[in-house]
Amino acid sequence: MNMAQILAPTAIYPALDVTCEKQALLRLADYASDITGESAHTIFEALMERERLGSTAIGGGVAIPHARLPGIHAVMAIFVRLSHSVRYNPPDDSKVDLMFMILAPEGENGEHLKALARISRVLRDPDVCEEIRLAGGADEIFRLLTSHDE
Repeated sequence: MNMAQILAPTAIYPALDVTCEKQALLRLADYASDITGESAHTIFEALMERERLGSTAIGGGVAIPHARLPGIHAVMAIFVRLSHSVRYNPPDDSKVDLMFMILAPEGENGEHLKALARISRVLRDPDVCEEIRLAGGADEIFRLLTSHDE
């Protein structure tokens, strides 16, 4: 699986201005609602349910919130770079400023797990994350993310 299969250039938001984890997830749910046609409330609740199981932060200022939804037919993703880092309860006790949300069809495991593993591999590289933090905008972030496809 490569990034371009799940992430559209229009699903990148390079300057999301929020003050906390909950606001960030609410905005991600709004963006996803526009793309999927699903209710933002339903998406937000699914993301929060997953966060209650354990934080989706992976360290290094990165979080990968994810959820399964019955109304979605294919794995899709949205990437946001936050204007200011927010507290997210990550394992390394840092703040999060890069978020890559994954939504998958309910009952589907294979592609969802492949997407999660692929994104995690790319965003665990501190050099890639630094390039993304310094990138000028959505087009450059998309290029950086997809340039690491296998």
